Amino acid sequence: MANFEAAKTSVLKIEAKFQTLPTDCGNYLTKSDCRSQKNIIGTNYGISAPVLQGYRKPITITTQDMQNLDEPTAIGIYKANYWDVIKGDQIENQSIADTFFDMAFNYGQVRTVKMMQTILKKRDPSIVVDGKFGNSTLKALNQYADQRLFDEFQQARRVAYIKANKPEFIKGWLNRVDKFKFVPQFIPILPQFKPTEPQTQPEPPQFRLA
Repeated sequence: MANFEAAKTSVLKIEAKFQTLPTDCGNYLTKSDCRSQKNIIGTNYGISAPVLQGYRKPITITTQDMQNLDEPTAIGIYKANYWDVIKGDQIENQSIADTFFDMAFNYGQVRTVKMMQTILKKRDPSIVVDGKFGNSTLKALNQYADQRLFDEFQQARRVAYIKANKPEFIKGWLNRVDKFKFVPQFIPILPQFKPTEPQTQPEPPQFRLA
């Protein structure tokens, strides 16, 4: 099964620490603030202002709160808001779990789950594209966890980023996708041993009285 420690390490290597980028709406609590570029809060470890606000509610966060966000808290948000949503601990292939988790974090959980469901539906028409990662989607993902699924998801990521029409971010986004490589998940086959047949004890010698 996939491991959260490996997945979160990949995200931590990609994400910057505290920054206030005026053109990134993740730095603001509301869309109106983003449009006017007022009341900037910033991001930290890739955690956006609305996500930290949801984690800290009902307290309204400030720029200082974002600056003070520490790594253990950020990792806790990674797991609760993203890894657990995609049932990461139950995904069998680590490389698929890694890119799936990374996209959920960077692009949003619902949109990313719909992306995966759309790909899986090509192989399993019973999959419902509803943005909810339930047991049916998990079962299909594990059933088709191969190079083809990985490649199709990677390509869907690229298309989504290009369609976002953010020239200032596109190079970094595409480089982000290319950091992930597929590794097959091998299931070890244990050697089969035949049970040892019980050994029969030789009968004791028979003596005849003379």
